[in-house]
Amino acid sequence: TVFTVYLLNQSLSSQRTPFIALPGKAQQVPATITDDFTSSLLNGTIWLESAPQPLKSWLRLVAAQVQMQISNGAAYSHTLNLKNKLTGDFETEVDIVSLGSGNLNGGSANLAFTSNDGHAIHIALISQGATKVIETNYYENGVWRFPSGNKFIAYNGTIPVRVRLERINNTITASYKFTSPAGNSFLPLNVFQNTTIGDGVISIYTVNSFNFPAITAKYDNFFARAIFIAPDLLPPGCRYENNNLVCDPPLVCTDQILSQLYDQNFDPNVITTYN
Repeated sequence: TVFTVYLLNQSLSSQRTPFIALPGKAQQVPATITDDFTSSLLNGTIWLESAPQPLKSWLRLVAAQVQMQISNGAAYSHTLNLKNKLTGDFETEVDIVSLGSGNLNGGSANLAFTSNDGHAIHIALISQGATKVIETNYYENGVWRFPSGNKFIAYNGTIPVRVRLERINNTITASYKFTSPAGNSFLPLNVFQNTTIGDGVISIYTVNSFNFPAITAKYDNFFARAIFIAPDLLPPGCRYENNNLVCDPPLVCTDQILSQLYDQNFDPNVITTYN
């Protein structure tokens, strides 16, 4: 929506007051989002950070990577959610650069998709003591699908490992590839068919469990392509009454702008990439 507003503002004449926001219901916007974490600050346009246990987990951007640190002793987590929910088909990937857990059982670095009604799917690098595995599973109606949904392979130590989730219709494929040697293709770890996951949010997160080790997980080169649901935005002083937009004071805008607001005749190519 913010990017739509920019396009609308551009089409206003210099004698008009810029239109502030799109007075409509939530928009569905096809977009590609990438983040290589080269900035020293988290991109707040893309991400919403969640740390449920204050002073038990930390996020830092170090050496062009995002680093999550988790304290030991109990189940703690740290999450980055994409700000906008998505609908329909999607694909998302991220490099898991490293996972340090002191060879204790229970640390994990995850790429996940969680629906509005609590269903979820993840693919993760998980510590199992002296060894690590790449694991995927599907969460439905309050439980993980063990053993039918749970699939894993031994991790060979290649850094980083790139993980991927892709949904086409109601089928979600969890895949991985080792980035060395170059040119490796993604390998499917599990294919979840007839899933009940609807609209939801992509996230990367770090969590500890079992022996509750201290964890340091690093991620890089995030990618997502999807149809994102832009939030409902209204200009200041405006509201809906019986499904009609009512503003006080009344909005002043051109016929051209009104046409764009309701017909959406703008160039979608301008808003297909967030960097």
